Amino acid sequence: LKLEDELSASREYMIGVLGEDEFGISDVPGQVEFSVEEALQRVGRISDNFAAIMLGDKIGWEKVQNLALELGAKNTSIRDPIQTSARDIALFFKKLFKKEIVSIKVSEDLERYLSLNQLNNRIPAGVPDGVKIIHKTGELAGVRHDAGIVYMIDRSYIIVLLSKDLKYEDEGVEVLVKISKDVYEYFKNKSGPTGN
Repeated sequence: LKLEDELSASREYMIGVLGEDEFGISDVPGQVEFSVEEALQRVGRISDNFAAIMLGDKIGWEKVQNLALELGAKNTSIRDPIQTSARDIALFFKKLFKKEIVSIKVSEDLERYLSLNQLNNRIPAGVPDGVKIIHKTGELAGVRHDAGIVYMIDRSYIIVLLSKDLKYEDEGVEVLVKISKDVYEYFKNKSGPTGN
């Protein structure tokens, strides 16, 4: 794919795949169109599920699944049903930290897209301002996730927060923030040799 390649799909099709409408797209009539670059930015910036579907359709879901398996994500199914595990997500971020996702350049590009994230009400909300965080949120009805890398001065850590079947999504987010804060405090106060 080239970054300028165009992606296009009908809202009706994507709602059928996703099972619900997507925030920020509900007022777009008919076709949703992005360049590959715009879709990648939307996935990183606002966790746009429609943009992710369009990218997956263009690349081919089997190729996406094969890459997950190559990375060692044995508990991840890309489609029918879509599922993953905290271990697989942590493995992805570990490989991203080591710049082992396809190549150094691809890893750096992924970090750049994830650094655009504007949904900062989970992991970042539990960490002081100024701490570098690269993370990816996920949300559907009754689901709030966040996972990423927190770069402290003398160490970095990977954190994966998954939830499901939330009756009240805002309360679920509050719990994720508390966990993020507790994990940050743990690493901040951890004694012994420093490192990643």
